[in-house]
Amino acid sequence: KGNARSVQNYGKTNFYSLGTSFTVKKFYWEIDLRTFTGYAIKNAYKWNDTLSPQEPNDIRSNTKSFGFSINTWYFHNKGLKMNAIQGKTGHYTKEVQSFYVKSTFNIYGISNNNQSMIPSELIDQKNSKTSSPFYTAVDLGLIPGYAYVNRKNNWQYSGFLGLGAVLQSKYYSANNVVRGFVGLAPRYDFRIVGGYSVPKYFVFLLTSFDNKSIRFQDFVYRQSFYSIQLVAGYRFPKKEKHKKDDPKKDRHSKS
Repeated sequence: KGNARSVQNYGKTNFYSLGTSFTVKKFYWEIDLRTFTGYAIKNAYKWNDTLSPQEPNDIRSNTKSFGFSINTWYFHNKGLKMNAIQGKTGHYTKEVQSFYVKSTFNIYGISNNNQSMIPSELIDQKNSKTSSPFYTAVDLGLIPGYAYVNRKNNWQYSGFLGLGAVLQSKYYSANNVVRGFVGLAPRYDFRIVGGYSVPKYFVFLLTSFDNKSIRFQDFVYRQSFYSIQLVAGYRFPKKEKHKKDDPKKDRHSKS
C-alpha cells in the first residue's frame, strides 16, 4: 500500500502484487497477480459542475483493475539462461543469442462496483459500451522473438524483442446483459536488462513492459505496466572441502 501523489487530489490507492519466476530446462516462467483499487480522473472539472480548478479531479474509490498472467519463454539456445541474464546465478563471458517463443495467458479488466465505468456526463447513448460497469478479457497466444546478451569490461547487457498475437474473448455489460466477442489482438514482448558484474558481486537494472488492451468498436481500454527494478547481490565464495587423510596411506610396508 502507498500513495505517490496527494491523497486530497487523487484519493487513496490500494495496490497488491504477487509474483514468482523460475526456470525449467529451456523454459522460463513468470506468474503475476496484480490489483489496484482507487482511481482518479484528472481535470474532471471541465465537464463536472460539482468540481472546480481547486479540486479538479473526480476521485473514484470503487474503481478496481485486476490482472493475472502466466508467461513462458522457450529459448532455442540452451545457453541462454534468464537467471544469468539477471545476474542472479553468475554472468556471461561471451556473446549469446537465441530465437524464442513466448506463450502468454491473461485474465484482466476493470470494474466500478456495478456503476458505469465512464462518468454519467460522458456516456454516449448511441454506444451501449460506455455505460458498462466493467470491461474484462481472457486471452491466449504466442509471441515469437529474438534475445541477445553480451558482456564487455564487466558490463553485461541484454535485450528481448518479440511480436505476435493472442486469441481474445472480451466482455462488457449493457442493460444488465453481458455481451461477449472473440477476436485477435496484437501483443509485443520487450525488455532490457543491464548492469555491472564481477565474480564477487553484481548490480543490475531490470526493465519490463506489459501492455494489454481490450478493443471494441469506437472504444478501447488499455492496461499497461512498466517496471524498473534495481537488483544487487554478493556472491559468497565456495568453501573448499578437504578430504580427510587416509591413515592407511601413512603406514609403511615392512619387507
